[in-house]
Amino acid sequence: DQVRLWLGKLRESEKRWDHAAQVYGTITPDAQFYGSAIAAVERCWTRALLQKREAGHPVGESAQEAVKYFEFLVLGPDRRWPERWSDVQRSAAIAAARLSLNYSDDGFVLAEQMLQAALHFSPDAPVEWRQAAQMLLVVALAGQPTRYDAAHDLLEESGGGSPDRLLELINGLSSLAEKAPSNVRRRLATLQLTALEKLGNGQAQLNKQMRRRVEEIRADALQHAGQIDESLEIRLKLARDYPDVGRLQMDLAQQLLDRPDEPSLSQALDQWRRVAKRLRPGTDDWYRAKYSVALAYFKRNQTGDRKLAQDRLRYLKATSNVDESNWKSKVDELLQQCEMP
Repeated sequence: DQVRLWLGKLRESEKRWDHAAQVYGTITPDAQFYGSAIAAVERCWTRALLQKREAGHPVGESAQEAVKYFEFLVLGPDRRWPERWSDVQRSAAIAAARLSLNYSDDGFVLAEQMLQAALHFSPDAPVEWRQAAQMLLVVALAGQPTRYDAAHDLLEESGGGSPDRLLELINGLSSLAEKAPSNVRRRLATLQLTALEKLGNGQAQLNKQMRRRVEEIRADALQHAGQIDESLEIRLKLARDYPDVGRLQMDLAQQLLDRPDEPSLSQALDQWRRVAKRLRPGTDDWYRAKYSVALAYFKRNQTGDRKLAQDRLRYLKATSNVDESNWKSKVDELLQQCEMP
């Protein structure tokens, strides 16, 4: 076991995450450091799956392998819930649920079952563990269309937890909202705002990057909840505080562009121009910015604006490879609208 631990650390230092997870996973329960080894397995699987996802590779099969490892630690060869849960089994239940929620499109039911059982059979578990399990359970419930009310009730009843636990919940709900249809996003926004309220002063304990992330999520949640002015106020402050973060500048530009009033559209026009100047020509974001400048002219609909939008779109088609990009259909459609009498 000591040799396995050394080999696992070596593979982890080499960033060979899959191999490191498999080596750590062979450490036996008799080892004094078994609990730390289980934590290392989750850490390495998480990094391996994140690396694959960022590289554009499918993660489903690897995620399933990781989840099955932690399921086995809980259920054993007979696949039965333990009558008395050990610390390792509780940690394994958390790991299986977290990996299911983060790296599987249909892992909500499995995560709910694992967490419900762990909470039910562990009434005397440490408070910190129960809080972590409850926050993950909120996400597992929220990801199921028929379980939203249960998610809302659990969040309202819970004491919240540490800033780290609440941040994990908020990030989990944000990931759900990104993929959800508009009617579901509005309900998820309510959960997000409740969680953000529970975070409260705990936000001050987070580092600068995490505090910025929280404010981004708050702006998204307020927008989805229909509180547009409050959302825009946060985006304006983020854009001022982080002028070099391109995504924040584009988020502000897009929200201004989505508004129907002329002052907002004029602001959107200026903001998208500034964004375009800082982007490398020919990139997807650059095409988006160029298209959005034309769209701002078109929507503003002042005298001559439609002609300006038309000119910019024609110039973009003549001087770039936009017709070979994902933006061709949008550009052609807007150009056709500009040319209509």
